[in-house]
Amino acid sequence: VCGMTNYSIALRNCEHVARYIQSGVWVSFQMSETGSLRNMFVKEMSLNTNKVNTLPIELQPKEHTIHTIFKEWKLAVHLISTKAVLTAADNDAQNIVVLGPTGCGKSTLINLMFNATINETGSSPLSVTRELQITKGFINICGNSTNNVPQKVKVNVIDTLGFCDSIFTAEQVLTMIKTTVKINVAHIDKVVIICSGRIEGEHAKAIKQFMSWLQYEKYMTNFVFIYNKAECMNPGEKTQAILHMSEMLGASQTEGITFQMFSGDGIAVKQKIKHNLALGFPPSASFEQIKEDYLKLSYATAPFRAETNERIPVEDKYCTIL
Repeated sequence: VCGMTNYSIALRNCEHVARYIQSGVWVSFQMSETGSLRNMFVKEMSLNTNKVNTLPIELQPKEHTIHTIFKEWKLAVHLISTKAVLTAADNDAQNIVVLGPTGCGKSTLINLMFNATINETGSSPLSVTRELQITKGFINICGNSTNNVPQKVKVNVIDTLGFCDSIFTAEQVLTMIKTTVKINVAHIDKVVIICSGRIEGEHAKAIKQFMSWLQYEKYMTNFVFIYNKAECMNPGEKTQAILHMSEMLGASQTEGITFQMFSGDGIAVKQKIKHNLALGFPPSASFEQIKEDYLKLSYATAPFRAETNERIPVEDKYCTIL
């Protein structure tokens, strides 16, 4: 790369620029968790590790107007802001990480979680999400069993790069996601894994690697598996899709946990959160057409109460901001 100014070996090196030209992703694998340059500079960067592999200001996308998707919906997470990195000020929020292959509809479901057009969406062999994106918000959930006073819970929803991309290998995407997640959060409260269409062997292999990293066997109740784009399936076909997805990924068919949420009219109701779902949200559907699946999505992705939640630790000896 010739003629480059404002050069930084750790933050703006030649690999960053070359891969950005190639794929639109600002990444240097030399600065990943096992990269040679990271090992050289990590101690000197103790206060700036969250800037590793994040877009320079000049290349960050321009803000767009955010619209409400369904005015009738009252259970959405309330949007606060979007950002590329988290800081110590975000420590008290619950962290929800969304993972899935390219084209499975991650960004669309995050938009629905917030009931707002936050993320760009589209069908493409390339991941629409080209870097880790964090959306901050809050949601009101019930208090403890003897107190139904609304509890305001802060939430960070983390949209990750789609894996099995036509440019990056599954191993490269795993490395990128692990590096950026470890830098930004110390704990994960919920993992939402999304699939759609035919689940290829490479998809299942990549997802299982994430499940192993995040200790699925120990923290099963923190995981939600969604088979997306199931709007054309009948109930029997949805059940088969869930069974097939669970079998491919090695996900347990649990009964779910009982959880208190506020209904759309503000009444506290007990709901059983299912961990394996088949959902469908056609782009042109009315609110009434998708209301049932929308409710399932909201309950499944809602944060736990802080005092009852067992958090998944993200261990990283280089993580210094949290």
